[in-house]
Amino acid sequence: MERSQHPKNQRKSEFFGQHALDLIKTAIPQSQLWPGSRLSEQFKFYGNDDIVAIIGWPGAGEANNEALAWGMSLGTDRHVVLVLPEERASATLQRLPWIKTDVEVWAYNPTDPAGVVSAAIPSKHEVLGQIHDWGPRGAGYSLERVDDETLSRTLFHEKAAWVESLVGWVNTHHHDLAPRHRGHDLIWKSMGRQVLRISRHRGGLRILAGTRYSKPRSDQQKPPPPLDLLSELTDEQCGALKATIETAITNRQPGGSDGGHEEHRLQHTIQDEFELTGRLFDLTLLTAEFPSWRPGHQPGLIDFLGAAPPGPPHIVETKLDNYLMLTLQGLDYWMWAKANPELVAASLSEQVSGTPVIDFVVGAHKTTTAIGPYTRHQVESLDDEVEWRFHVVKDWRTSLSVITFRTRQMPEVPFASIPMPSPFFARQP
Repeated sequence: MERSQHPKNQRKSEFFGQHALDLIKTAIPQSQLWPGSRLSEQFKFYGNDDIVAIIGWPGAGEANNEALAWGMSLGTDRHVVLVLPEERASATLQRLPWIKTDVEVWAYNPTDPAGVVSAAIPSKHEVLGQIHDWGPRGAGYSLERVDDETLSRTLFHEKAAWVESLVGWVNTHHHDLAPRHRGHDLIWKSMGRQVLRISRHRGGLRILAGTRYSKPRSDQQKPPPPLDLLSELTDEQCGALKATIETAITNRQPGGSDGGHEEHRLQHTIQDEFELTGRLFDLTLLTAEFPSWRPGHQPGLIDFLGAAPPGPPHIVETKLDNYLMLTLQGLDYWMWAKANPELVAASLSEQVSGTPVIDFVVGAHKTTTAIGPYTRHQVESLDDEVEWRFHVVKDWRTSLSVITFRTRQMPEVPFASIPMPSPFFARQP
């Protein structure tokens, strides 16, 4: 089947063909707009010398969030009009109080696009109140190397003896396995990949060993099914688990078959560097993968939540290569921290207070630049209340190198791509 014949692509083509121009004429009735370049398959772009209009379609789902990212990149000297499905517009509206780009939003019901209406932008106070009311999502991973025997006995009580031989063996692999325990689970990772999890399960314990590939290649280890324990591990079971874990460790090493998820490898290096020195990115407190909420009441994980008491909390967002949503993802977690100072203080330190700061930690892996062409216009369109800075990282597989830039200083070439130019809209006869 050709790509254009895929049912979803056909529905998208039908929607844009039937409704895109009508939506534009309703939202901007007095202006003549022309089609622009196809920057994304999820949107239609229209505009002129004064306006950029971006139309999203219902089948794009959460990708409709990217409309604002495109608008911030393209609308530096123009009025931006976003036309989105109403069930996907709320997240964009909640972000807009902290965006300086001139943006308006129109929302439509997918069953009746002709009923498109202008959407009201809430105030900062309203948005922060909504986010605060969503409440907490839990605690982040601990970066401290907790004594595993003590922790396992605390979590599993008498069942800790069932896995004592396995946990004791894991503790001998300090250079290969990093403990990343969370909640009631014991978790170990190798270069950012989970290779062992032990958790409570139906009156016993469940063990997940090896790398849980969603679609393993022929040269990658297929993980064994979960092992549910109701008594102590046998020697045979323990030996099989060790062999599975050792294979996963070997595959994760440079040159091994498990070379994916490079961003996880970077995060692992950041964790190890912080544990070794107690300070990174000028921060002395750091907790990884902190659960929070994103606009639209969507769950999210802050890569690192940190601070240097008595200073403000820091949102550390790591990304490799050119990422369209980098700025908005950092803003999302900034908004959550701004709305929940008591949760942040309880998680880090009572001495942590003040307006959050976003730390963008970026590097080049598959590309030659760490920062894409969209980012400059996006970060410069953030409200003055939002403080941000960049850290460019290199050599995270060997010896982590960090170049830190001043607050609100955008890295230039060669660290960043040339900013995206203003769009050209060809006038149609």
